[in-house]
Amino acid sequence: VLVSEGYKDCGNGTSMRISTEYTKIFENSIKKYYAVKYNLTSTPNFNEEQRITHDMYISCDVDALNSNQTLYSVSPGSKTSAYNSSITSVNLTLASEYNSTWNYKIPKVEIKDQSNFNDQYFKLWHDIVQNGDGATKTYLISPGTIVTTNIGYSYYAEDVYSVKFREPYDDKLWPWDPEYLFDTNTLNLRVLITV
Repeated sequence: VLVSEGYKDCGNGTSMRISTEYTKIFENSIKKYYAVKYNLTSTPNFNEEQRITHDMYISCDVDALNSNQTLYSVSPGSKTSAYNSSITSVNLTLASEYNSTWNYKIPKVEIKDQSNFNDQYFKLWHDIVQNGDGATKTYLISPGTIVTTNIGYSYYAEDVYSVKFREPYDDKLWPWDPEYLFDTNTLNLRVLITV
């Protein structure tokens, strides 16, 4: 298991924390397969600044740094939750060789799977309802993928994590001024696996 981590102070009492866990799950004469668990935590500052979590994104252009790599599977897929108590399941399966399942909360969250397997591109957008716990409290998302690389090549990719915060626009003077300000914070994590 290879774990990479990061942290960013996003200003006004907010922050984001990330980690990626890569586990080699299978190897044959052609390919190596890795299960990936992505963890992105957003900490808003609702009580003091009315600064809430608006959107969370995790993406990876799997073959951008190594054309021998492919995106095999993504979980969870698109779904919508109307309740703070809702959870979603992540299920990564590779025939009879590997199966792993875990859950995470989706409190009033819409998950939009924007992945494109033809382009080897993974992207999950968590669109957070603004009166839900995911917006106003510390919130962790943990989707997963299975990715591959050819035998004889290292796995080399960049995982991109983003959190968009929203806060009231206090300097509103004109009717056309926006009601809210949006601030997107991003952390990129490059991963090189040689085994």
